This record gives sequence, C-alpha cells and structure tokens, in this order.
Amino acid sequence: MMNDFGEQEMLRRFQEHKVNIKHSLIMHLFVLVLLMYLPVTIQGQWVNIGPDGGMVISLKSFSDQPDVMLATVINSGLYRSADRGESWNRVLHEKPADVAVGNRGTAWVCTEKGVYQSNDYGKTWTSVFNTRGYQVVLHDSIVAVHVNTIDPWQISMNYGETFSSWNIDTTHCYPYFTGVGYKPYSFMFHEDGSVFMTYCNSLYKAVESSLNNWDKIYSPAGQSCTFILSYYLAADSVFYMCSRFADFGPTSGCSGGLIRTHNGGISWTGIPGIRSVTALAEDETHLFAGDESGKIYLLDKTDHSVEVIGNLGVEIRDFDIRHWDQGELIVATLTGIYKTINSGETWFRSNTGMKESPVFAVQAIPRDNDETRLIAVLNPAGVFISDDGGETWQNKDPAIHVNPGMLQKAPSDPTILYGGSEWILFSRDGGESWSTIDRSSFDLLLPGYSGYITTGVIDITVYPDDANQVIFHYSCHSDDYFEGEYFLNGQFNPDNENQWEWSIHSWYESSYDMYTSSRFAPDGLVLNTVNMPDFGCNWELISLFPDSLEAIETLDLIPSCDDIFWFVLDSIIVVTDRNVLSHSSDKGNTWTTTTVNFCSDRTYHSIFKRYPFFGDIYLSPDQSALYLIIPGNGILMSQDMGKTWQQMDWGLPTMRVYQIDFSPYNPQIAYIATDRGVFRRDMNIVCIHEEKIIKPEKISLYQNYPNPFNPSTTIRYSLPEASHVTLYIYDITGRLVEQLVNQHIPAGYHTVTWDATGYSSGIYFARIIAGDFMQTKKMVFMK
Repeated sequence: MMNDFGEQEMLRRFQEHKVNIKHSLIMHLFVLVLLMYLPVTIQGQWVNIGPDGGMVISLKSFSDQPDVMLATVINSGLYRSADRGESWNRVLHEKPADVAVGNRGTAWVCTEKGVYQSNDYGKTWTSVFNTRGYQVVLHDSIVAVHVNTIDPWQISMNYGETFSSWNIDTTHCYPYFTGVGYKPYSFMFHEDGSVFMTYCNSLYKAVESSLNNWDKIYSPAGQSCTFILSYYLAADSVFYMCSRFADFGPTSGCSGGLIRTHNGGISWTGIPGIRSVTALAEDETHLFAGDESGKIYLLDKTDHSVEVIGNLGVEIRDFDIRHWDQGELIVATLTGIYKTINSGETWFRSNTGMKESPVFAVQAIPRDNDETRLIAVLNPAGVFISDDGGETWQNKDPAIHVNPGMLQKAPSDPTILYGGSEWILFSRDGGESWSTIDRSSFDLLLPGYSGYITTGVIDITVYPDDANQVIFHYSCHSDDYFEGEYFLNGQFNPDNENQWEWSIHSWYESSYDMYTSSRFAPDGLVLNTVNMPDFGCNWELISLFPDSLEAIETLDLIPSCDDIFWFVLDSIIVVTDRNVLSHSSDKGNTWTTTTVNFCSDRTYHSIFKRYPFFGDIYLSPDQSALYLIIPGNGILMSQDMGKTWQQMDWGLPTMRVYQIDFSPYNPQIAYIATDRGVFRRDMNIVCIHEEKIIKPEKISLYQNYPNPFNPSTTIRYSLPEASHVTLYIYDITGRLVEQLVNQHIPAGYHTVTWDATGYSSGIYFARIIAGDFMQTKKMVFMK
C-alpha cells in the first residue's frame, strides 16, 4: 500500500508534468503565431550551391602526418583536410596569403588581419602578429614572416618564441608580376648552410649564420623575369629556378620558364619545352613544374627529359608530391584542388567542402525535361554547368572568361547565350560548347587612337524577339585614361556559324560622349547616354532608331557623371547614381528621389582597369519586383517598381554580387553570382533579420513566366485587400479556353499555373477580374 509520502510525491510530479505541458503548449502556440506573421524558413536565406573549389595559392602537408593538408583559398580562408584532400573544412575565415608547415605539427599562416601559429596540425590557431601578413618561411628553428610594418620582415631563430627585425638588404624594384597570390620572394636552404633568395628578377645568397648579409649573384640584364626557386633542400651545386614569363630563348638564361645551374647559381642554362612556369617542386629524382595555362611537366633530373603529365586548363600554383612514388600528385590551381592517383593518366577535382570560387556570371535556362540548367562562369576557371540544382557541376570550357555580369541568354531562345570580355563569346546549345569572336574580326580602332588600349564589354542587350541579334557595349581604356566607348550591333546568320554582320557606332562620331547601357522599352531600343559639354554632366535618354540619335528625355537631376544604371518599363523609369535612387511614373516628367547608403566596391575595376562595373537593376521575370545589385552593397529588392527598397542579404557571406537570374519555372527562385560562388534563394520568403514583405499597393496581373512557354507557364497577381478573383484564359479569337481561378482570395501575392497541353501553339490572353478591376496580359504558347 502506498504511504502518504508516496502519494504526495506522485501528486507533486503530476503537478510538475501539468506545468511542463502548459509551458510546452504556450511555447508551441507562440511559435505558431510567430510563423503566421513572420514567414521564416531556411529557404529565406541565401545558400551556397557551388561550384566546389576556389583560388588555391598554397598547398602544404605535414611530413609526419601526410594525410593532413592545409590550403589557402583567396577571399575565403584557410582550409584543412585530414584525408589527403578528399574533403575540406575551413579553420580560418580570414583571407589568407601564405601557409607553411614545419615539424611536429607546427604551421604558420599569413592573412589579411594577422599572422597565426598552430601546434596541432592546423586544428587550432593562435595570433602572433595582429598586422597583415604576406609571406612565411620555415626551416628547422627559423621562422620568418613578411608583415605590413615599418620593418617588413620579422625573423625568429627559436621556433617563433621571439622575433626581431630581419634586414634583407636588396635594391628595391617593382615586381614584374603582381597577379593573384603573388609572392615577391622565394627561398631555398642549402645543405652546406647557404641560403638562396629571389626577389624580382635577381638571385641573392647568404649564409644561415648571417642572414642579414645578402650578395646578388645573378641578375640577367634586360629580362623581365620573376623568379621562383624550388623549395627542395639542395644537397649539391645543381638546383633549379623558374620564371613566369617565357619571352626569352635558351641562350638568354631565362629560357621557356625553367633554368638550371651547375655552379650554385653563378650561371644558368635553359631547359627547352617548358614555358611560363608558376609552380615548382622537386624530389631526389624528379622536378615538377606547372605553368599558367595549366600544363604539368615532369622532368627527369638524370637525363633532363620532359613529359607533360596533365593539362588542367587553369594556372598551377602549388604541388604536393609526398606520394608520387605511389602515383599520387595533388595540385593547387586558381580553381581548386586537382588530384591524380595514376601518375597523371586521369585527373579529378578534390574540393568537397570548398565553395568559394569567384563567379562572375550566372544564367538559369530551361531544359527539355522541365528541369533548370545553371550556367556559371568562374574567374578564372571558365564555364561550369549544373543540371541538378547545383549539387554537381561540370567544367565545360576552362578557356571561357567573361567580365562581371556579362552573360546573357536570349529571351526568345534561352539556349542561345552571349558573353563578353575582351572578346565576344556565344553558345547556341545551352552552354555545351562555346565560340569566340576575336576583336580582330571587326574594326575596333577608334578615331584619335594613339596607344595601347584594353577593351571590355560592359553591357549586353539581346533583342527580345530575335535571338540572333545582340548589342555589345565596349569601353576602352589606356591604363587609367578613358579612351572612348562604342556599341556593336551584331546580326548572326544561323545558316553559317562564321558569318556575322556588324554595325559599329563610336561616340567620338556623335555629340554624345558615351553611353552606359541599353534597354528595350515598348517604343523600341533606348540608350542611356551622357553628354559632357565643358566637362559638365548632362544625362539623356536617347533613341537609337531610326539611325539618327534623337534625345527623348533629359535627366538633369543626376548629380554626378558615373555609376549610372537604370531600368525602363512602360512609363516607369528607375535610375540610380551613387547614393540616390530616382523614380518616375510618367516617362521622366516628374521624379521622386530616395537617398540610400551605397558604397560601391571598385576593387576589381581599380586592379584590372578594363571596365567599369558598378551594378545594375534587374526585373523579375513575372515583373513583380526590381532587384538592385551594387558590388559592396549586396542586393536590394523593390516590390513597388522602385519607390521603396529593402535589403535581401540574409545568409550571404559577401556583399560583392555581380549578377542575378531566376528559375525558368519559378520566378521567385533566384540565383546570384558572387566572389564566393553561386547562391540560391526563394525571394518570396523573408527572414526575421530582414524587413517584412511589402504589402501590395494595388491589384496587378504580372507577365506570365516563362513567355514564350511550352507547355506550362506561371501567372502571378497581387491583391492589396482580400477580394473575389476570376482569372480566365482566352485564345486569339476571343474564345474562352479555361477558367483558372474563381474564388475569394486573401491579400498578398499569388500564383497559378496554366498547362496548355492539348492546345495548339499561338497567342493566348490571361485576364484577371477582381471587383471593378480588370487587366489582360498576352502569352505565347510555342511548341
């Protein structure tokens, strides 16, 4: 029988259980209410979908634990692998410059924010210098780091316990190559105690006991070489050095990118057949060299025979050769990690866990099986294609490069794509294969040209009803000096792949100095131009057709003369310049302006000086929203045609966004190209960290998407208040074909799908009726 104490205990536990249930119900009710008013879901965040890889400039493994590897990925961080590169985890998020490994699990890494040390094979890191680091050198007890201080080199002779200034007394010179991840110094420690160092195009020598005294022992006159020493511990007077550039013959001492010395660096002879070397490694019997085109060379150090064992199509930056005797070679490139386990017969990418490749452009096109194909152009990896939503990617052409945002599908035939860099690129099979039109195929010399110019495509406009006609906008510069701008109107002959007809217009030939972009409006093609009399600024919208340039609107509200991008739809014009967004609903007669805190990221432009890229305004396919992209500011969205804007950046690790495109089957699924990869998001879902969704201001029927379509299309409409809605489909004769909606619909944005299977190709009309409101949109069904 239960005593009083047992009954009391049971009652107490029962009461606690009731309280817990009550609290649980309250919490669940709170969550349900929250979800009713805040549409929060993980789909509302940007998700990185690849491609795997990144710009890897350093790759190192530990001698006593060779399965553990470290890799520095530009703009991403330091990655660690515990399985010889099969999978990777990021262990430091700061942008790295160099990494080196020592004995017993020690490692050092330089980043943009400091220099760090690890004593557990790269698992954890401790800050040593809190200033930017560029390069690190390890040898036995020596640790030397190149940092951003008054005394740039700091050296330790006791494994990094204490540091002092290191005087490398070399005559300052401007490095001949300053590309991605470039290191101006390279070092080699000789078995006899000598230390060799390269800086610019000279070779220096010191002894390990006196590292402040350097003697220049080799400097080829009149040669623009940037030397890299092999990092193998030399045991005799024969060692190797490579040069990135290959402008010199075998007798000049800098032949084909690879040279050899027999007398400790006093004189050098060239090794023919290897050009423009960017990475070098060696063991006792072999030398491994990689060049900027992606070729991997194997040199036998006995007979100096050279064999190409790989061609990855992208610049080689580092090697791991620890298991070469077993046929394994792991290579760092500017697009990620590659690996062979059969001495170079086959290669495969080994980047699982790395999704930080710079992507300059992305387009989403429909496939025959109602699936979406993603086409991404990586810098500098070329064209990648994914047919499974970004789960896997295929590198279709590593030689194809585009300027930021310069990839456009044709509206009337999305399998035709155009790209632009210094050349014009196009594909007519959905990105499977690509053709390039060199600048020399048409006359691009401007009147008054007086020197070398670099040319870049900064705008592409494909005719909406003719996939074979496209306009490219070129910008020409000589160093920092602006030379001029012009457009090319190209007409492709589908019956002859090599036949293009071009009409060229230079702004030197008109009263307009330049134009920034072109858009198709209902009245025809419209260009945005600038006329700068007496170095003033007067922006105008002009019409290109007929052939004479005729100003249709003058926009005198723009306060500066650059960073202009704009959008036209019907009578609506949206213009942005620096920190001002301007909106007009009457073709520019009246304007409203909004001040926003833009901070345009000009880094890429300032480095390459080939083209201005300041952003763009995109219209969603169903015309329900505008998206404003400015590198350095992420993405802004407007659901009222530019009157108000909200940030859409939640989950996005970078603000440098280059292009946005949308699913051909769901206009709310967006894909963006960024310097960290391709990201995907459902734009119809807003996270609690962003502003709430804007309530529709008016009833609207948006353009169906896709259009033309086959066989189904999505129709989107908005309601500011709940209303009874009917939505009909009519054919071109006015006959009612189908009723899609006939019910009471709550306020908000809504979609409905029409499947035209069983109907004939042709023009159809979607008509919405809600109260006294009626609107019609034309649709094209094309089998």
